[in-house]
Amino acid sequence: MTPDLFRTPLSFQTPEAWNDWYGRMQPHLGDLDPSIRRQCVERLCMAVFRAERARPEHAVIRMRWLLELLARTHARHADVLPSLLDELRHHGDESPFAEPLRAWLESFAAASPLEDGLQGVLRGTLILLGSCGTPWGHAAPRLISLLDDPSDYVRGCAAKMLGERCGPDTSPDTDALFALIGDREIARPGIAGPFWGALQFQDDPPSPTEWMLDILERRAGPEPAGMPFNGVDFYLHELCDRSTVAIARMLRAGHKALAVATATEIQGVVAGMQPVLLDLGDDPDLDLARGAWDHLARYYHCLHPKAAGSTTVRARPEWAAGVDAYFIRQGHGELFRDVWVAYPAASLDDAAAWTLIDRALPAALRGEPVAGPSRFGRSLQHDFSSGAIVILDGDPDRLLWSRIEIIGRGLQGRWDPVPTA
Repeated sequence: MTPDLFRTPLSFQTPEAWNDWYGRMQPHLGDLDPSIRRQCVERLCMAVFRAERARPEHAVIRMRWLLELLARTHARHADVLPSLLDELRHHGDESPFAEPLRAWLESFAAASPLEDGLQGVLRGTLILLGSCGTPWGHAAPRLISLLDDPSDYVRGCAAKMLGERCGPDTSPDTDALFALIGDREIARPGIAGPFWGALQFQDDPPSPTEWMLDILERRAGPEPAGMPFNGVDFYLHELCDRSTVAIARMLRAGHKALAVATATEIQGVVAGMQPVLLDLGDDPDLDLARGAWDHLARYYHCLHPKAAGSTTVRARPEWAAGVDAYFIRQGHGELFRDVWVAYPAASLDDAAAWTLIDRALPAALRGEPVAGPSRFGRSLQHDFSSGAIVILDGDPDRLLWSRIEIIGRGLQGRWDPVPTA
């Protein structure tokens, strides 16, 4: 179980309060549970590199304290340095940290030889911290040469830095790098996603969708495991989440899992997507098919024919007068949650909607409201102390609802929405 200390907001106002928090956090680095150690490293890095950096000279002192603490702990728990390097994908690359942090990592590696896999991660981290130099004319050739490095981690970090620093007036410029990285990605995947992941935050970046789809259709194989940043597949499932044409291209190229992820990305109805989901739900791979079944029930008021008799997606027409309901079990084995979705034949006012909610999930079981509700477009989301979530879709301004969803987060084993009769 995660200690409450890990959830403490990092907003202390005095040095004494910070010192107290660090003192209480430090022992968790030696916890026997590796997940606790991992979370401890994350919290410590967030505190040092983000939350407590107001005074540059103090920030570097605190960073050195953290690094030495992690080095000592790494001697007992070999997962601590990999956890630090993982965090440094997002921290430490700005002043006042980058130079002293890079020097410390280089010194540590020289004194403590690392296994080959971790060596690649360390080299990639040093690239993110500026080891290839600052002037573009000096850095760009070195970064481009690293796109062919044996380590996929190094390649991804080099691509990320190219995407972060290139522009219309650099040499090579953004367009030239799109072409170069696209060709190399097709031959050896693993760099196009990191490149775009950085480039997307520049002013007015070009659309990458066609470039990525072309890569997907032509590349030599799948993206490698252990990339430092998201790949093409991740970005495509978001960029193409309303395009049935793009999903058809994914399927023709043999990327069924990506097609399902893309077709189910939008939490709502997408024009023309229901026939695509019905086709995906026919797939012989039940894990893929169930993703389509789930989505059809949750958002399209539709039970896939192959879901009939399933224990994962069930339909109950007329669960209440004029209301159809669906019961969806997400997950496998002991790792699951139940979802209940209701579609009234005509929009319900707020009181009628909550009458149905009380019947499906009694107030005593869902607990007290936690803040909110939060509005997301045409939906209101209510969070409860049990962990349960209630979402009402329709017209939040007039409190008229055409769809109601209960997500049984935190209610595993305590709530079964399926009627017994």
